[in-house]
Amino acid sequence: MGMRNFKTAVAVILCVLIARALHLEYSFYAAIAAVISMGNSVTNSFRTGKNRMLGTLVGAGIGFLCACILPGNAILCGIGIMIVIYICNLLKWSKSASIACIVFMAIMVNLNGKNPFFYSINRILDTFIGITVAVLVNYLICPPNYINAMKKNCCSIVEKIDKLIEKGIATIEDLELETLEKKINSLQKQISLHEDEFRFSKKSFNKIDNIKDTLGLDNIIMDHLKVIKNLKNKSDLNTEKQITPKDKQTIIDYIMSEINDDLEKIKILMLL
Repeated sequence: MGMRNFKTAVAVILCVLIARALHLEYSFYAAIAAVISMGNSVTNSFRTGKNRMLGTLVGAGIGFLCACILPGNAILCGIGIMIVIYICNLLKWSKSASIACIVFMAIMVNLNGKNPFFYSINRILDTFIGITVAVLVNYLICPPNYINAMKKNCCSIVEKIDKLIEKGIATIEDLELETLEKKINSLQKQISLHEDEFRFSKKSFNKIDNIKDTLGLDNIIMDHLKVIKNLKNKSDLNTEKQITPKDKQTIIDYIMSEINDDLEKIKILMLL
């Protein structure tokens, strides 16, 4: 039961209440728009909502035209779908194509004697309400705190590096780098999400510099560890490269000193 789960429920409740207050015929469409638009960031909510809105406009427009000709006709439904997809691709709105098709079909087969124009307008209004509610709820109720999440991830990476150094390099065992690499990639994604987020507060975005520096050092350490792993795993390296065991250990010791220096820099950055 995460916060995104809770915020989705709140958005649905608000959509149903707003739809009833405005005497809209179907609160279903507004609620569905809110569910689909509730992303893991405000930016993603907006982008998903924008794609849904664009798709709704295309689907409602073509649906209205086809419904005026012959609502519910199977052949016209197929022709209309082709037109909807073609327009979305032509406008480079490929991510909006599926929802455009859904809205088009909703208008074509669900009219039941209703006026096609007002039915299409209502579908657009429903979608707009759902998207707006989802974006506002995502922003106003516990917006994603990437800074704290990234700091926790940085601490986890440092702990993992410490364990690898203690366990892997001190023995002949293979270094298990997969988990560390996943954590570093996760940190990169968090940084990207944070930088891509709506810049409501410039202050919070200034805090990212130290974390980005930390990520750079993490990647350097990761490269160093891979070199050590390769040195340890290639038993025939001495013959191929004419490297003596003593030279091999000298290389590992040098790399280890570099890793320790970078690790100290990371720990200092995390204190700032």
